[in-house]
Amino acid sequence: HPNMSTTHQRKKSTKPSEVSPTVTSNVSSSTSNRPNVLKTLFKVVFISVTVIIVSVFILHQVIQQKQHSTLAPPGSLHTVGYFGQKLHLYCTQTNTEQKEKDFVVLFHHGLLGTSADWYDLQLQLMNSGISSCSYDRPGFGFSPIPQTNNPPTISENNKNLDELIQNHPLLKEGNILHVGHSIGGTYSYGYALQNPTTTRGVILLDPLVTLFSQKSFQSSLYIFGVLTKLGINRLFHFFQILPLEHKSEITTTLALQDKFANSVTRELEALKDILKELKQLQQQNSQTIPLTWVRSTKPNPAFSAIPGESLKFLQTKDDQIISHPGSTHLTIHSCHVDLPFSSELFQIITQFK
Repeated sequence: HPNMSTTHQRKKSTKPSEVSPTVTSNVSSSTSNRPNVLKTLFKVVFISVTVIIVSVFILHQVIQQKQHSTLAPPGSLHTVGYFGQKLHLYCTQTNTEQKEKDFVVLFHHGLLGTSADWYDLQLQLMNSGISSCSYDRPGFGFSPIPQTNNPPTISENNKNLDELIQNHPLLKEGNILHVGHSIGGTYSYGYALQNPTTTRGVILLDPLVTLFSQKSFQSSLYIFGVLTKLGINRLFHFFQILPLEHKSEITTTLALQDKFANSVTRELEALKDILKELKQLQQQNSQTIPLTWVRSTKPNPAFSAIPGESLKFLQTKDDQIISHPGSTHLTIHSCHVDLPFSSELFQIITQFK
């Protein structure tokens, strides 16, 4: 039947062109609504994150103010310098009378440290008949923020230390054993170079004597400062996202302050000039200063100073190089606050008796 075949073909050819108006409307509506949904979702997320950050910042400021009014310095504040800068000094003195051959240990904290890093070790030394002091540089620990906008230098720190030492009965007699960690090693060695006659020796714990070889490490310190001032680091610590296991309560409290973050950034920006100054002092010094350098057997790659060219830069015939592998949860750069290593550092110090 030819007629039936033709009719069937006509019906078949019309099927593909038949589209439901309802389906077309739904697809079009779905496509047009998708950007609106994403825009609304973005607004909700943005507002939520903003509220959280603002709330954390306000809470951080409240906690910080409360801690500032209740946390008393264990030592005393001393006015130094032309601008009346106050420095916190904490000393532990033995009960026995200081003899002429006895030395006093002066601890210099690192870039991410305070005098509180040394308190436990100071008590151990006192019980063993060794007096010691630790201090906070301007803006760190219990020392108020700097009184000037001048960048930190070794010469400025040396002038402050001169006044601090001359006005303290335990330190003014000289015979000081300097112990410096990180950039504190830079400052301690710089002071010893200018004051060799009053220096018993210098112990350097992973000192900074060259610039970092990894920019990522410097960037992480800047990020640390921003997160601290926003209160994010405090939030992380509260939820133990970044627990400071090796830190005591007092050192953690000091490390979460805004002024601490500002001081870290301030010294980091001046590091290049500080290291130049150290090299000039070393070249000008003609006396040999006994050095004990504690370095890691597996150094952090961020510190090109160990054990490369800068090892030759510091090394003299009287140097003692001690290698230490660190521990399971701390790198060598924080070894001084690690209990297993602090006992070894104690032994290193007592060898000077």
